[in-house]
Amino acid sequence: MVLTSNESGEKLASLLDCNYTYGNSDSLLKNEDIIIRFGNSTKKINTIHVEINNAFAIEVAKNRRLFYYYMKKNRVRTPYCLNADNFPIYAYKNYSEGGNGIILLMSRHDLKIIKERKVKISIFSRCIPIAREFRVHISKLSNKEFNYLTYEKIPRDIKHDTFIIRNSAINRYEFRKIDNIPEISQMAKKALLACGLDFAGIDIAIDDDNIIWVLDVNTAPGIVKLDTQNFYKESLKTYIDFLLKNDYLM
Repeated sequence: MVLTSNESGEKLASLLDCNYTYGNSDSLLKNEDIIIRFGNSTKKINTIHVEINNAFAIEVAKNRRLFYYYMKKNRVRTPYCLNADNFPIYAYKNYSEGGNGIILLMSRHDLKIIKERKVKISIFSRCIPIAREFRVHISKLSNKEFNYLTYEKIPRDIKHDTFIIRNSAINRYEFRKIDNIPEISQMAKKALLACGLDFAGIDIAIDDDNIIWVLDVNTAPGIVKLDTQNFYKESLKTYIDFLLKNDYLM
């Protein structure tokens, strides 16, 4: 068994105890009976294979305008909006990683400046007064069953009830494992299905009015903690076995 991808799939392949090839290496693929396609694996493969987190689903999660469209279509609440109406507001380039490409606008004067500088902004995001923030790891086990692992994002050296503005405490937080919260898990599931993904790390917030928001969907979430490694190893093996046994082959 081999996992092939144009994404960064080495960690995932090691968790699944299979070989890994980047960009569809013919020499490795032709000797394998089962191939797992992860993400932007675009080359046509004739060998029996299954696909997880296909290329279009990843594009939906990464492309801000597509993400906004599919979240709105599936009634998943996100802070994204097409126009800068209330300030302060975040301006996003179409793609951003780790907070890069995000601009905080405090007034219409700031908006005028970035337009004059011809900065290409794709979409905006409201500033939410976040009371609690979570990373929910979610994976399909079958077409109807899902597995969840929830961490709460806790700012370091700041009291738990302190007012938090997203991105204001970069590198000053930790992820603390907590019991799954049904309302949070359900929102993560809606976001996963809206993107068409099979697994993801989903950033969710609860604001001061106890409203739940989906902030981001990570299609190749960091798998660093042992709990997270075990979660994806067990969940994805179960899901891939389900696909193989139920003829969800491509």
